[in-house]
Amino acid sequence: MTMAASGTAIARRPEWRAVAAVREGRVLRLNHSAYNHPGPRMPAAIRALRERLAAIP
Repeated sequence: MTMAASGTAIARRPEWRAVAAVREGRVLRLNHSAYNHPGPRMPAAIRALRERLAAIP
């Protein structure tokens, strides 16, 4: 999920509290420009996301 706000700011919003991942603090903050614009940076963005997800216990 690409979010400009921090996970704690998201968790304070009532509409997001309905999402279990938000309630449980399982939100990743991502650099939006790398994911929103297809281009030469996309493979690097996907690798970075894969590494972050693999590091989650």
